[in-house]
Amino acid sequence: MSGIGPRQLRIVERWTLIVAAVVVAAATLVLPRPVAFACAVGAGLECANAWAIRVMVERAMKSRGGATPGLGLLLFNAKMAVLVAMVAFALFVLRLDGVGFVLGISVFPVALVAAALSIRLEPGPSTPDAAGRGAPVTPGDR
Repeated sequence: MSGIGPRQLRIVERWTLIVAAVVVAAATLVLPRPVAFACAVGAGLECANAWAIRVMVERAMKSRGGATPGLGLLLFNAKMAVLVAMVAFALFVLRLDGVGFVLGISVFPVALVAAALSIRLEPGPSTPDAAGRGAPVTPGDR
């Protein structure tokens, strides 16, 4: 694998949605309402973050025949500034519970690890051997 592309980012986005759904459901069942609400807001923010990353990469790769480092850095920094502003708004203006919010925004790092493991554990491509059977390709052949 040479890098992160749209396929990998779709997997990360899917895992973010899955982990967010599990965390929000669990928080709703066992935590007080204000904490569960803050957790849901944080998880929703991270789901939007995963979506924004995927969309930016897909659009950057479609424009100009491929992504350029300068454009990628500019878009990533702009997205991070918006994300920091939204976190500050949620904590200081909406006065959401800090522990619940941190629990909610923690879904993204967990989803990244889960996505990395699922990508790594996918069966690799195979090449036919002399007898016509599929022989596994070694990591050096990829």
